[in-house]
Amino acid sequence: MLRQLKTSVRYFSKGSQQDFYKILQCSPNSSQETIKGQFRRLAFKFHPDAYTEKGLSDSEMSRIQDQFIQIKQAYDVLSSESDKKVFDRSIGNSAASEFR
Repeated sequence: MLRQLKTSVRYFSKGSQQDFYKILQCSPNSSQETIKGQFRRLAFKFHPDAYTEKGLSDSEMSRIQDQFIQIKQAYDVLSSESDKKVFDRSIGNSAASEFR
């Protein structure tokens, strides 16, 4: 319970809020199956291990790692029904209205 609360505070604090639906390129009405599929597709595309041997600069690798972390954070929240509900309330369902 305490871990879940810390997770919620970290992800939903105002000022640093990200739109996890945009990160995973899905809508608030997406099924869990769709969310999982989008996560897998994007995680595969932006996984840092896929770029280690491509000779990218440190700044480019850092950007890819940051993208991968954002994708993982978005999935962690949206794949949990309880965290997803908290997130939806924290954004005031403004994202949900964009897709209706």
